[in-house]
Amino acid sequence: MMQRANRLSVEIELEIVDPMAIAQAAPVTRVMPDFAAFYDSRRHAMVRLAALLVGSHTAAEEIVQEAFVRVYERWGRLDEPAAYLRVVVVNRCHSWHRRRRVARAHQDRYRDHDSAVHHDRPDEMADALRRLSARRRTVLVLRFYEHLTTAEIAAEMQISESTVRSTLHRGLEQMKGILE
Repeated sequence: MMQRANRLSVEIELEIVDPMAIAQAAPVTRVMPDFAAFYDSRRHAMVRLAALLVGSHTAAEEIVQEAFVRVYERWGRLDEPAAYLRVVVVNRCHSWHRRRRVARAHQDRYRDHDSAVHHDRPDEMADALRRLSARRRTVLVLRFYEHLTTAEIAAEMQISESTVRSTLHRGLEQMKGILE
């Protein structure tokens, strides 16, 4: 008995595009000034937001830079670039904490505790924020530093408003206990 192999025929057409044609089709002068103004107006606030969420100004700068790259890639398609930027920054901060938690778990297994590096502690409030869970820290920072309403926080974090309110309450109670 003889088996026949089915062949799938695929034709690929490659189109060589002239870079000058792309530049003329989407003029940079229209997109760049808008984005540059957006960057200048939002950068400081986003670095502050990220620094409060991660507790490190250096990490915050890097997170915000990555977030602006994501916004720039989608610039022409975004209805609310400021809201999208804030969501990206918050998500990147959560990812930063997740990566750091995993790295710390691996380091603790292999590192002698006496050789741990000690960092200077910034201020009392930032230290207290760092001791909260990621969700509580995010809700508190979005509410009191970004001045978002509970409805806006709920939409950004994709949780219910009642969850936002209870998280705010519990976070404030925990902060009060830490700061006393």
